[in-house]
Amino acid sequence: MAKDLKTELNFRLIWKHTDQPDSTLSSLSPKIVDSNTMELLDSLTDGTAQPDVARVLWHDIRVLAGSANETFDLAGGLVDVFGETLTFTIIRSFCVINRNLSTDADGILEVGAGSNPWDSWLGDGTDLVKVGPGGALFIWNPSTAGFAVTAGTADILKVANTGAGDVEYQIAFIGE
Repeated sequence: MAKDLKTELNFRLIWKHTDQPDSTLSSLSPKIVDSNTMELLDSLTDGTAQPDVARVLWHDIRVLAGSANETFDLAGGLVDVFGETLTFTIIRSFCVINRNLSTDADGILEVGAGSNPWDSWLGDGTDLVKVGPGGALFIWNPSTAGFAVTAGTADILKVANTGAGDVEYQIAFIGE
């Protein structure tokens, strides 16, 4: 059986920001309106045409206990839904969604540094990105280089729960 992978990205941020400069003279002072849209539409498909190639996908919904952490070995440590052990060499897209909906500071996920850190998407191996409750970290790099994974030296992603309670999160990697 031949696997086939197609992914689509549809990111859109729309805003409308208004201000009434002088409320006492509202009929004379026009409203200031700042409205715009940022949008990124793209796709990755299985195949040989660079740079828009993705052949490998791994994803999961996880629960991380309070003050716990876990690591993901991107070069041989993940098994996909078809039972195949995955060895990424390039990550083109990566996403972590913190499904904890608390409004306090509890349940923040720290994503990044660890031993043999996969840090080609960071400044260096000690960097962390904090993903707060209800927040997301999304990286998209469809270029030929993507974000390199080097087996044994730069292939581990660490996710840590900084709070006392459990945090549910989704995670996905797309690449080659």
